[in-house]
Amino acid sequence: MPNWVTNHMRVSRKDAHNVFRTDINDKGEAESVVDFGMAVPMPPSLDITSSSLNEQSLYYFLSEKLTLCKEEVVRKIERLGVTVKRLFDNRYNDNWFDEVINRTGGYTDTLSEQEQEEFFADGKRILFNILNYGAPTWYEWHLEHWGCKWNACNSEISEDESDEEDIIVYFETPWGPPTEWCQALAKLGVDFYLDWEEEQGYRGEIYGYDGEYGEEELPFREDGEEEEDE
Repeated sequence: MPNWVTNHMRVSRKDAHNVFRTDINDKGEAESVVDFGMAVPMPPSLDITSSSLNEQSLYYFLSEKLTLCKEEVVRKIERLGVTVKRLFDNRYNDNWFDEVINRTGGYTDTLSEQEQEEFFADGKRILFNILNYGAPTWYEWHLEHWGCKWNACNSEISEDESDEEDIIVYFETPWGPPTEWCQALAKLGVDFYLDWEEEQGYRGEIYGYDGEYGEEELPFREDGEEEEDE
């Protein structure tokens, strides 16, 4: 389970279309939820499972179904660039590339001919994603473009009808705040203020105004410590 971060955001009503999407809840009622994809949409091709099989399927594709030798595949990877090469790097295992080769052979031996074709197609799609979007799957792309593993969770809007300019919303993210998403909002000219707090007590604030972006860390909050009134 991740450490959850609670995000409290104030955003201008004129920019709400960049932050919220409309869903139909269990009661059949329309409701607005925070969706990072409204401002920073993910290409559909990246909606592919992130797992250790990604390296294997990519190797299976690059090796033309294991018909090319290791040295030929290495030369291909060098030509394709650092983003492809990084997928085969493992700082905990100096022999990871050889392990990927062995695992690919062992795994594909268990597949039917049709499954091998599908595995080959998966590798082709992963390479397409890397070359066009800089990431093999949704997971890496989310981290790079949203700043967190998943989309906003458990969003709750607290609209003050007397406030004609802003909307206040609460939502959760895993491990950290959606920093890269906030940077994208600022570039779009969205005016907002967001303060966040991780469940261990780490916290900070992020803001965008008139196209400018800023962020600051706030003092660590100890267990049971109340926020001081300003």
